[in-house]
Order: sequence, then structure tokens, then C-alpha cells
Amino acid sequence: MKKTHCFIRKNTPELRIKLDLLLIKQNDFDDNDGEWLAYNYGMYISVSKGYEKLFPEEIDCGTNEDLFIALIAQDVYIRIGEIPENEESKIHRGDAIIGTEKGVSVYDTIYLDSKWRIILPSPMKEGQGLTYESLINNVCEYRYQVNRPDKIYLVTGNKVGIGSDNEPVIKNVKILSDITNSFKSK
Repeated sequence: MKKTHCFIRKNTPELRIKLDLLLIKQNDFDDNDGEWLAYNYGMYISVSKGYEKLFPEEIDCGTNEDLFIALIAQDVYIRIGEIPENEESKIHRGDAIIGTEKGVSVYDTIYLDSKWRIILPSPMKEGQGLTYESLINNVCEYRYQVNRPDKIYLVTGNKVGIGSDNEPVIKNVKILSDITNSFKSK
């Protein structure tokens, strides 16, 4: 997936830590002296004021960290539940298991208002409403702190296709973070 070239008008240790947690590499030649950060060609680098004049086609995120992270974290997904050992999710219809996916079912995500949000697949397929009803019930149970064994993870991996419910399916899954608590009410 093509990454978006963009820059943010800030360069803080906290922001660089967030990028490192997302496995975004820092340019090897970066001395961190620039006042801003730019993302291009799969890595970030500190840059100086005036960068926007040299690269006017790049997206200016102002000081909005949420926007900056959302633009560069396009291959980050949300996974509800543990990762199957064989990296093949089961296909459920009600309580019945009717098959397996070619990878792990995940949801596209966006980082907005300092929280990871689930983006539901579109267009919706026939029978998919039950899957979304189950998803909503799971998230609501987390929100209202009902005990559940499932975890919610921020993951990355190689997209290998589209699942039976039109969701992304990935292999070589790497858990970036356990974000279960971010779905609980405060």
C-alpha cells in the first residue's frame, strides 16, 4: 500500500516514541536537530522550517499528531481476539464454524482523537450484519467492563486478501500493542 508523504510542525521525543512503537524507521542520517518531522519513503526524518516550500505536494499536518500518525500508519489493523497459531481465522455463521480464512481477520483502523478506531468494511455483503452485531457487542462489553477473555490488539502484517465478511486478512502477524483498555469506559 502506498504511504502518504507528509510532515508535522513539531519534533518531540514523545512523538518519535509513538513512531518507533509503530515500527516506523528513523532515517539513519537523522541528527534530530530539525524542528519538525517529515515522513517519506518509509521512514521519518527531522526537518527544518521551510520544508513546506521545498516539498509543497506533501501534506502539512500542522501540529496534529493524530493526522500525522493516521497518514503514515496505513498498514496497521485492529484484531479482536488472540491470533490463531496457524494464522487462519475461523469463519463463523451464528454458532457454526463453516470454514477458515486464508489468514487472520482484522479491521482497518484510523488513529483519531488520540484513539485507534475501527473502520468497518464496505460494501457490506449479505449476511454480514451478524458479524457487525457481534463486533458491536464485543466492543460494548469492553466499554462497560464485562469480563471477556478476548483482547483487542493493534497489529501489522502482510495483507493476503479479503475475508468472507469483506475484512482484510493478513499473515505474518505482529502484535504492536494491547489496546483492550482503550475500549473500556473511563
